Order: sequence, then structure tokens, then C-alpha cells
Amino acid sequence: MKRWIIVLCIMLFPVIMMVGCSSEMSMNEVLGAIQKKSESLSGYKISGTMTIHTGKTPVQYDVQVWHKRPHYYRVTMENANQSVSQMILRNDDGVFVLTPSLNKSFRFQSDWPKNHEQPYLLESIVNALIQDEGRMMESTEEGYVFKVKGNYRNQSMVAQQIAFSKEMMPLQAEIFDAEGNQLVVLKFNDVQLNPTFPEDAFSKEKNMQQQSMNSTGHIQNAQPMMGVIHPSYLPDGVELLGVEQVERAEGDVFVLKYGGTYQFVVTEERPQALQASTFYGTPVDLGSTIGVMTGTAQKSLHWTDNGVDYLLSGTLPEQEMLLVAQSLLGQISSK
Repeated sequence: MKRWIIVLCIMLFPVIMMVGCSSEMSMNEVLGAIQKKSESLSGYKISGTMTIHTGKTPVQYDVQVWHKRPHYYRVTMENANQSVSQMILRNDDGVFVLTPSLNKSFRFQSDWPKNHEQPYLLESIVNALIQDEGRMMESTEEGYVFKVKGNYRNQSMVAQQIAFSKEMMPLQAEIFDAEGNQLVVLKFNDVQLNPTFPEDAFSKEKNMQQQSMNSTGHIQNAQPMMGVIHPSYLPDGVELLGVEQVERAEGDVFVLKYGGTYQFVVTEERPQALQASTFYGTPVDLGSTIGVMTGTAQKSLHWTDNGVDYLLSGTLPEQEMLLVAQSLLGQISSK
């Protein structure tokens, strides 16, 4: 009897192996399943936490994304310690960057998010997998982890690792620089596919009103006195020439002047309420906040972070401008 059992096991071994292996999906099969699911969606809602490592200390932000095909988007990013939240909105009227608590509304002539890949957009991470022919995949207990090239405007983001569950749902995205240092970590806490949206979900007026009601609305009174914030990154050959403090009734303004290889100025002040206006420029995602890029030969970049309005302008290249701006993110302004 024992001999027959042994013979039977030997005969069935190839079949057992084939059955076991058949449950393992190849990289192309996994990629095809992810792509098929993505293309079949009418929209999605994503909630997650994004940690930025480009400043002196890591800073975590809550991210919420609503997308309804073909071109409706609502992206909200907010730091738990930040009294000013921002939103980027796309509807039939165009692309807007909103700061509701300050009545700021910048409108753009832009095709965002086309050609502006972001790790919190489902279609962006799927495109990253498809476009990189040198992609690599590893199977894990939770699902699948892809290693692909970075495809972002910030050229320091050269590599990324994107994890999906066995149900082809995004779990986490990590972005690295050329030295393998972690720059951004995005954890997808909740992903809803094909959700229903309120009729006015992507209305600029509705979102300005709703978000303003959710805000404290007392930014200037609630904030402590400002102090100077220095970027932790400077281009090679650049040094600080001086800091000028301009006293105003509504709050002091600090002007940091830099020279050397490039000449530029960083202006820092408390956010001021502003009538809704139209901006002719390009929305720039800095990772945890959305900036406004204007100009050609001499560019200017404006953004708000941690209760401070920044304006960076000068002759430095756009890539260096992004690195300087990102090195200021998450820093607290107080004396």
C-alpha cells in the first residue's frame, strides 16, 4: 500500500505543481487587469495620507481626490496643523486653485492634469506602470509591488514603487531620488470606485462656500508672530545676501535675497484675504500644496503652506525653483 501511495504522489506531482503555478499571475497579466479596471471606471473617490520628506522634517498631509469622467476633478490637501487648506478643481469652466478661507480663487488656462502626473491620481500611477517598459514586479502576501521610473515634473523624483492589492486596488506609492532617498510616501486609506457625486460636487461656488464654512476663518488672529523661514536647499554657488523686514499694519513681510550662480528673492508673509481673481499661469504641484507658476524668462512661483504665503521669483531654472520651494514645505513660521 505504501508503495502505491508513493507511486501515486509521483504521478500527481506535475499536476499539483501546474495547479499551484496557475494561480500565480504574470506581470503582464497583473498589468492588464489593473489597466482594464482603470479604463472601465466612471470615476473614483480616494482618501489617503501623504508624507513629504523634502524638508527638514517629514510632514504629513491628508489628501482627498474626487474624479468623475471625463474631466472633473477635486483634490484637497490639508496639514493637520495648517489653518489654510487648498483645493485644485477642474470643471467645464476651467482649472482653479482655491483657498476658500481667504477668498482666493485662481483660474488657469491649463490642461491639468494631462501631462501633470501626480501620485494621488489613479490614472497617473497606472500610466507610470504602462509607460515604463523596464518595469519590474514582485508578488507579496498582500498583492503586487511594481518598481518603475518617476514620471513627474520634478526631475529629482526619478523612481517609484507602487503597491496594489490582489484585487488590483492601489495600496501605497513611494517616490525616490537618484540616491534612493525616500521623497514622498502616499498611503491609500480608502478607494471607492464608480461612486455617485452630488450634482454640484465640482462647482467652484459650492466648494468655496463649503470649505470656507469648514475653516476657522480667523487666520490672522489665530497665528503667532512670524519669523524668517530659510530654505534647506540652495543651488550650487548661491548664498543668502540679506533679509529685509517690512513692517505693515496687517503683518510683517520678510524678503530674503539670494545671489551667486542665480539671483532670486523669496518673500514670506501671512496670507491675506483676496478677492477672487484670474491668474494666467500654470498650476504646479509641489507635493503637499499647489503653486502658481507665471512668467517666461523670469519665472515667479507663488504658494501657501503652513499659514505662510510664499513668492519666489528670479532667474533660476524651473527645476531649481521647485527644489527651493519644496525645501520650505512643512516648516513652522513663528519666532
